[in-house]
Amino acid sequence: MTEKTAVQQGFFWHVHHTIFLEWCYDYEERAQYIRTNKPQNEQEIRLRLFKPVQGRLPEAVVKARQVYDEARPAFDKAYQAYNEAYQVYGKANQAYIEAYQAYDKALIDNTAKIEALHANECPNCPWNGHTIFPNS
Repeated sequence: MTEKTAVQQGFFWHVHHTIFLEWCYDYEERAQYIRTNKPQNEQEIRLRLFKPVQGRLPEAVVKARQVYDEARPAFDKAYQAYNEAYQVYGKANQAYIEAYQAYDKALIDNTAKIEALHANECPNCPWNGHTIFPNS
């Protein structure tokens, strides 16, 4: 078989060296990748065995592939929404972290004032800096 084939997309044998049967989206693109990126001593066998399936595959395989292909647009749409949501989440998380750091700094910077206010509003409080139950 020559390195060029009329079939560009479909079921192929040995698209990758560890996978027996696989869907190939673009024969020429994969063949070019092999010629460009795979070791010279592997190229001949890879290209010779990388070829479209000529016979009839079991109907269950063909139908399963069709269902898989039909599911892909919904997956792609959901994945895009997920990525967008994750980016929004990341920004919100960063803002939340920064807000907490500012709050924590404000507490530390104002400890004396807060402790004075507490002493005034909670006389005889057993708070020891960690608990209201200092003997436990």
